[in-house]
Amino acid sequence: MLFDSTSYFDIMANKAIRFCDIIKSFEDQNTSGEFYVWIKKLQLIAQLQGITDFLKFVPLFLSGPAFAFYQQLADKTKRDYASLKAELSTAFSSDPLTSYDKLKNRVS
Repeated sequence: MLFDSTSYFDIMANKAIRFCDIIKSFEDQNTSGEFYVWIKKLQLIAQLQGITDFLKFVPLFLSGPAFAFYQQLADKTKRDYASLKAELSTAFSSDPLTSYDKLKNRVS
């Protein structure tokens, strides 16, 4: 037989997808890109894996300045995902003028 399906499925079953193979930690906008794109990807990965507690999941993927920012947030913010996401978005997203300038530079 040219193709042994049992061995193929055994191999695939042993290949676990690691989160870090799909998405890198968010450090800051200069090294990690747009925060809103990164957080959306992280949410999709979490949902695909059946993870519902984003409050515990998100900090695991923050590093450098982003993790330092997270650590100084109030506990109240850390207990509410909408607040946490809003604070991180505000801190690490471009303002509209900067975003427009980046877009203009890509097009020209």
